[in-house]
Amino acid sequence: MNFRLAHPVLQTRTVFGCGAALLLAATLPACDESGVPDDARLNTLSSRELTELCSELRSNWPGAGETLRCEDGATVTLAAASSEECSGLQPIPCSVTAAQVRACNDALLGDPCGAFARPPEQCAALTACGAAALTPALGDCPPLRSGDLTPLEGVYQRIRHTLNAGSCAAEGESLSSSDREPLFVVVGVDWAGAALGAIRSCEDLAHCRALASEIRAQSAQAEIRVAAAVTPSPELEELIACGGENAGSWRAGGASVGSELDGMCRLTEDIITITRDAAGVLRLESKTAAWLEPATSDGCSYVAGHKPADAPCSELEVQEGRFLAPL
Repeated sequence: MNFRLAHPVLQTRTVFGCGAALLLAATLPACDESGVPDDARLNTLSSRELTELCSELRSNWPGAGETLRCEDGATVTLAAASSEECSGLQPIPCSVTAAQVRACNDALLGDPCGAFARPPEQCAALTACGAAALTPALGDCPPLRSGDLTPLEGVYQRIRHTLNAGSCAAEGESLSSSDREPLFVVVGVDWAGAALGAIRSCEDLAHCRALASEIRAQSAQAEIRVAAAVTPSPELEELIACGGENAGSWRAGGASVGSELDGMCRLTEDIITITRDAAGVLRLESKTAAWLEPATSDGCSYVAGHKPADAPCSELEVQEGRFLAPL
């Protein structure tokens, strides 16, 4: 059995840490230092020591529910951290010291709003060597702001759909002839202070606009509702959660966890890059990485940021749609 998880980059909108007490005007216990010395380099630490350092950065984080609204309109939500995020960390081939990791964490906590707009200089080395998982507030998910997705909103005519189920070296065969929903809608919403974008396939213009209204109405609810199973399910359904690497690009994605087989778990992670050209063609390029991990005593699970650096890209799917009409 496989099940799909919300994209891991969603959690990078949260900010935690001892320094957040200043922001929350709350009284928290002093932060406990781990046994990892400041001058220890990450590439010399064992999995146990990395877990200890990771746990230190999470030891006194505030509870969930505190939201900061930045001057530029962005929001940063403070949430409780899970110790599970620190489990299973593997040795990191990075010469950054524990002191640099702590300095990065302090900088993020000192100005969380500014950190999302531009990661602090103290974190540059940590990000460059792929060790950002130690500091969950430092992710590769630039947060969306209200209005960021306005240029994308509308109804699109699906004009291209290919799939290479064996590699990401090149596009695969066309699936357009088997697509039964010829359109899709893109609608921006604000849920719990976070700007998100929903993409959903639909049958005709009226159906697409009705879906857009339904999505907006659901985003106003206090809790996310899981709708009853729909048959047939939408052919295309994604959630835009992050800005992309460049201006004019956005990202979505997800992860799945397979059943345990012979003591191993099959995990996959999807990264979907979304762009729109001057002609109004929206492109979704999805790359899937797959790898195996040993099962734990709790079975199979996915932990964001723990994907092996050498996990191969095993599947490439491309979909394109031409702008048809506004919502």
